[in-house]
Amino acid sequence: MLDWKELDPRRLASYWLAKVANGIEDYYAGEGESAGEWHGTGASALGLEGQINGEDLTAVLRSEYGELQTMSRKVGPGHSPYSGGTPTVRRRPGWDFCFRAPKSVSLIYGFSDLRAREAVIAAHDAAVKEALTYAERQLTRTRRTINGRRQHVRGDGLICALFRHRISRAGDPLLHTHALIVNATRDDRGRWLRLNAPWLLGPSKTLGYVYQAKLRAELTRRLGVEWEPVARGYADVRGIRRQTIEAFSRRRNEILELLDRRGQRPEQAEAAQQAAYGTRRVKDRSLAPTELREQWREYGREVGLDNHEIDQAIGRRCEARPGSAEERRRVVTELTEEQGLVHEAASVTEHEIVRAVCQHLPDGADLPSIAACAEAVRRSPELVRLDQPERSERVTEIRPEGARYTTRGLLAAERGLIEAARAGQDAGAAVAPRRALKSVLADRHWRTLTAEQEEMVRRLAIHGDRLSVVRGDAGTGKTFALGAYREVMERAGWRVAGAANTRRAAAELAEVGITATSLAATLAELKRSPQRSLGRRTILIVDEAGTASTWDLQTLYRDVERARGKLVLVGDPRQLGAIGPGGAFRSLLERLD
Repeated sequence: MLDWKELDPRRLASYWLAKVANGIEDYYAGEGESAGEWHGTGASALGLEGQINGEDLTAVLRSEYGELQTMSRKVGPGHSPYSGGTPTVRRRPGWDFCFRAPKSVSLIYGFSDLRAREAVIAAHDAAVKEALTYAERQLTRTRRTINGRRQHVRGDGLICALFRHRISRAGDPLLHTHALIVNATRDDRGRWLRLNAPWLLGPSKTLGYVYQAKLRAELTRRLGVEWEPVARGYADVRGIRRQTIEAFSRRRNEILELLDRRGQRPEQAEAAQQAAYGTRRVKDRSLAPTELREQWREYGREVGLDNHEIDQAIGRRCEARPGSAEERRRVVTELTEEQGLVHEAASVTEHEIVRAVCQHLPDGADLPSIAACAEAVRRSPELVRLDQPERSERVTEIRPEGARYTTRGLLAAERGLIEAARAGQDAGAAVAPRRALKSVLADRHWRTLTAEQEEMVRRLAIHGDRLSVVRGDAGTGKTFALGAYREVMERAGWRVAGAANTRRAAAELAEVGITATSLAATLAELKRSPQRSLGRRTILIVDEAGTASTWDLQTLYRDVERARGKLVLVGDPRQLGAIGPGGAFRSLLERLD
């Protein structure tokens, strides 16, 4: 979808500029690939337009900002900005962003007639440039110091070198574009300065969402395709089978096989990157386009693909209006419903709102429609802005991710949970006889409890709160103390069950005798049988409660309250935040005893 990597100055001479010495445009373009083109208002300011040549690209990547200033002044009709010489590289040259079309789109490109291939190429190119337009408008910042005060300033344009490729390293159809973004932009005074990297890289995932949404819109209009459901901003063309996509994903399969042999998972970013490098091979650029397509057809016949499958995926839709006003109204309504925008997070940034809009546009949209829809969501009375940083037209001190928003529904749910928990204080819930507590604490197995751990067990067993919150920092032995609490309550005739978001935490509860399952499984059971509670005389311990969503904690508390049981939330607020829309655990810690 979208990957990026740094152009490391320590590797520049030996890797990137070694390619430049032979023509970096040859490395990126290669025989049969696009020659590469300049893009961005920063490139235009340097007179860099049209087809790329290695001399200009080398100069831009290697030059310091003063030299870029000189290039700007030299720009004129027919003049190359190349300054000559080999200046020492003292800055990070830039970043290589890679925009990849879905495999199904690449298969349409590889197996269709000329008209459809040209439509795919045009749609892909337009989508790449749309994403980079978003980067120029929203992510381009620089820093400067005036009178001892550092300012974050809006940058004036990017310098981008675009190289479109059509094959993967395994030789499969894979339409993708490398966008080399040079680490330079101008401030409002026309001075060239380095890009503020966190602004560009932190929200860079949004570029992939914008690219995919624009690509869907273009192909819906140009070829009448339909789309599978959008997942994480990405969707494949409907009508192309999953087994076909997997058969032509040999590069990905090589990486997955290596990870499997090493006992690693694809979610482990560093391991996945190492596997990608470990399976890397040189692309075969010697084949002419007609030879490549014949090679693909031959492999397609081996895996059961014929042109009929591809042809049937085109022209399924006679009329479509991606990003229409009606479509935008639907998205705004969906995202501002109680759990629409915050079903996975307690709050969202401006960039995350843009991603959510792209996610909810199955046929895609262009950037103006996406921006209008995102603005409508932000202005909805259902949304609440959580911070109000000072802004001027060009200077800002806000964080790279932008302002944060939540919904009134989530705030109301959190407030309701806190009020219910307060009302349940001293409710006589799950109180153990003091003799049971004294007997367990005197047991030889539990004599190693510290004074702090004993106090935790005592307060949970004797205080009759419907909901109790335990803050247990890492390494303080909270799980061991919970085992002692479990024994006290079982002697008092109570059942103690556990739930956690991770298998590791559930296994640790099981080690101290608490039957535990995943939080998801517990909630799924309650959803299947809404009238069935956890059972009377049941205490539910939720470990790593800081990772549980407000909605989930609300559901559990209602069930425990109905069963007249007890809910114990255990966690460390300094660890990872809620997987879903959380914040309730920290709020309960602050407001309860």
